[in-house]
Amino acid sequence: MTELQKRLKSIHFGALIAPVIALGKKLGLFDALSALGSEEAPTDARAVAQQADCKERYVKEWLSALACARLIEITPDERFWMSEEAKHEFDGLNNFEVARMLFVPASVKVFDDLVDAFKVDGRLGEAPSAHPSYNCSLKSIAHVQMSSVLNPLAGLDYSQFADFYNEQDVQTRAKHEKHLVKDYFPLIGMNSVLSTGGRVLDVGCGTGFHSMKI
Repeated sequence: MTELQKRLKSIHFGALIAPVIALGKKLGLFDALSALGSEEAPTDARAVAQQADCKERYVKEWLSALACARLIEITPDERFWMSEEAKHEFDGLNNFEVARMLFVPASVKVFDDLVDAFKVDGRLGEAPSAHPSYNCSLKSIAHVQMSSVLNPLAGLDYSQFADFYNEQDVQTRAKHEKHLVKDYFPLIGMNSVLSTGGRVLDVGCGTGFHSMKI
């Protein structure tokens, strides 16, 4: 196997496991496994399913997939547990990289529409090269916006990414929940500014998590 083939195989495997991780975050399965299983007393799929209010059959496949990926531990009699390192990464809102996995299923939802949008005769109707003035200017932006209004099949609509803000919020909290106010603000002198009457302007930034945290 060539180096490129090995790289492609690794990408493929990661692409298969990323939605499995996203499922665990979305359904609270990691939290359930963390609460129930340990190296001394591993747990089974039924207990995890009951804790997370999910179906045992599905949870068994989920656990097995993660064990195959060597992200959680499995015993010969098919009981499961997480190492302390894994608990830190997967339990609660701890890890930015794990939270980012939620973007994978959210992005795949628009895959077929994106395929069509790429085509010259697809959703945009005509290629950008048909317009000599097509560049990063106000004129070109206005043209694209007007084309979108006139053509009901114009590109992908922002509403198609309905899960974006939810997933972005999870990712943002994983990155900033513990460190924004406690660690970062003291480094830039922001605590003294805010304590003496400084004000915060939060414009169009997700769910407003940072403002509420501050």
